[in-house]
Amino acid sequence: MSIKILFSPSEGKNKPQNMTKTLHNASSYILDSQAVREYMVFLQTASEKEIASLFGSKILDMHDLALSQNLLASPRVEAIRLYSGVGYKALDFETLDSKARDYLYKNLYIFSNLFGAVRADEPLPYYNLHQGKGIGAFNLKNLYVNSKAKIDEILSGEEVLDLRAEAYIKAYKCEYAKQYCQIVF
Repeated sequence: MSIKILFSPSEGKNKPQNMTKTLHNASSYILDSQAVREYMVFLQTASEKEIASLFGSKILDMHDLALSQNLLASPRVEAIRLYSGVGYKALDFETLDSKARDYLYKNLYIFSNLFGAVRADEPLPYYNLHQGKGIGAFNLKNLYVNSKAKIDEILSGEEVLDLRAEAYIKAYKCEYAKQYCQIVF
C-alpha cells in the first residue's frame, strides 16, 4: 500500500546552472499542454512590464526570460529537484536513501503553477510564473479545472496526504480519495 502525497511548488526554483542533474531531450506530454503554449505566446508578445509582473517582479530578469521562453529546448530536471523552497529544504530529498527517493518518485505529486499536477520524477524545465499571475489556460483555476479528470483518476480510491498550500487546495479539491488527510500549515 502506498499513500499519494500532494505537495506545492515553492517560492524558489533551481536554475539549470544550479541543478545537480539535468535531462536533455526528455520527452514530456506536459510541455504540449494548452497552458504551456499560451504561456510561451505570452512571453513572446507581452510587454516587459507585463512579463515582469507575471514573474512577480518589478524588473524583468533577462536570464529568467530566456530560460522561460525556451521551455522546449531547456535542460530538464526531475520536478522534485527543480523546486528549492522551504518545504523542499525540509524534505531534503538529496539525503534520503534510494528506497525513500523511489517512493517519492512514484507517489509525490507537485501542484505546479504551469504544468498542473506532476509526479516527482517528471522532467521539467526551469520556468518563472508567480502564483496568482497566470492568465487564460495558465491561470491557476483554469489549469486545474482543465486537468481535474486526470488528477481525479490518479487519486481515485487512494489514500492521500495533502501538504499543499491553500491556493492549490482551492484550485483542486480532492474528492475521490479512499482516505484524505490535509495538513494545514
